[in-house]
Amino acid sequence: MNSPPQDDAVIDLPRDRETGLRVGRITLFGPTGSGKTEMGCAFARLMAPPSFEDIYVLSPKPTAANKLPHAKWFQISPTDKKQVEAFMSSMKNKRALLLIDEADSYFGGSGRTYGTPSMFEAVNFGRNDCLALIVIAHGSNVAPKNLIENSAAVLFFRTSTPGLIDYAEDYMPEIPDVAHTLRNLPDHVALVYAPLSREKFVGFAKYNMETQEIEIWTPNLGETEESSTEPDDTEEDTSGSSKSEEVPASSATSTSSAASSLSPEKPS
Repeated sequence: MNSPPQDDAVIDLPRDRETGLRVGRITLFGPTGSGKTEMGCAFARLMAPPSFEDIYVLSPKPTAANKLPHAKWFQISPTDKKQVEAFMSSMKNKRALLLIDEADSYFGGSGRTYGTPSMFEAVNFGRNDCLALIVIAHGSNVAPKNLIENSAAVLFFRTSTPGLIDYAEDYMPEIPDVAHTLRNLPDHVALVYAPLSREKFVGFAKYNMETQEIEIWTPNLGETEESSTEPDDTEEDTSGSSKSEEVPASSATSTSSAASSLSPEKPS
């Protein structure tokens, strides 16, 4: 039986006393169409109190910003290192929630470049008391290892990508036949792994498309085998030529930050 868990059961992160924001890191991996962006935005809604305004989305595409209409969207090209650096520098010591979508392109192809110096600092030294970070990416081969290891939760969606399968087999020995499990997960279902916890395998989470909430999912062999298909692991086109969506009206407004040349975009 699948039922929405209580808030603390979904995401066990401490709250910032001043803002009520849950602080910590959530990392989501999966191919195009797996549901990782929907789940990431659902986590953002859980982590931020209803009245919280300092929600930022860094992405070259409007997908995540459309699902978080109150967020401030910064549409910065991953190749514009100067703008990326200015934005990441403005995030230092903020009491804010930052969601990075299409994170692979910002981190660079090797997973060791970290994009810019401030991105490097956020990954390696960003475990401060005030920043909540959600990272959505295609594969672990381009995501910095320190980001994964310092995440409160890492969610793996259905995939046959070698990098993700190899990571799971290397770091999740307690999960029997984890490669088969990842290849056969239903849509919008993720395996939840907690690198910082004593019990690292948390279970499975499902994004409910109707309620737009995260639920606990109990595996069913028949459902898994029948509903699964091989995922399309082709990288998404970050040039903006992806499938168009109807864009809701956004209440994103200009943000005053250290990077005065930057301003949030409105999804269009």
